[in-house]
Amino acid sequence: MNFRETLNLHIRALQTRDLTSLVKTLPTERLTLVMSDGRLVQTVREFVKLHSDWFASDTWSLRTELVSAVEGADVGLALLHLDYRDHAQGRPPTRETSYLTLAFQRQGDCWVMVHDQNTPIRKAAPPPPESAALPSD
Repeated sequence: MNFRETLNLHIRALQTRDLTSLVKTLPTERLTLVMSDGRLVQTVREFVKLHSDWFASDTWSLRTELVSAVEGADVGLALLHLDYRDHAQGRPPTRETSYLTLAFQRQGDCWVMVHDQNTPIRKAAPPPPESAALPSD
């Protein structure tokens, strides 16, 4: 598979909770995952465990939009906009948006995902009211 095919398989595997297909897009041992809460994961084993647990729930959905992609001879980068929704029973509905940066590396004839970083999109805090501003000299 080429970079774009691997990227598409990776995204489709996430959206359809297909762990077998997701694993096909991963290296054998090491990768970097920076989760939305800042947690750092560096092994494929832990990455797969996290996704297996996540995929066990059927109350969430994930929409993606490719923002940009750059492909070199041995490295491909993709930036995606994510719209994550969860409607778990007994909890208020969740809707989160984020940017997902994925880096893939060519290893032999295959492309594998070696870096995954999810950055939440937060609303900017409003500026302080005029009365709270520091006085100027």
